[in-house]
Amino acid sequence: MSKTFDELMKVLDEKGKIEDEVAKKIIEEHGALSDEEKKQLASAIKMKKALTESKDDADKKDDGEVGMDDYLAALSVMDSDDASEEDKKKAKEAIEKFESQ
Repeated sequence: MSKTFDELMKVLDEKGKIEDEVAKKIIEEHGALSDEEKKQLASAIKMKKALTESKDDADKKDDGEVGMDDYLAALSVMDSDDASEEDKKKAKEAIEKFESQ
């Protein structure tokens, strides 16, 4: 795995999430993630969210912004052969929204 992947996983383990600014800084310092690393990171983020998400966290998601966690998860959905067309449509919207922020 790359230094970028290792650093992002370290942040996820320590803080429970990856802030956009932190992720951008790490990617700028160490380079981009491979497609496989993106999938693995997205899976780790999903697992962490599933284990720690509360109703308050779900309410905060309606702020209209797409964070790095959501972006990586959306990339994973787009790469998945098992995702439904509706899921892929939502993922595409999230990717476009994140990239336009």
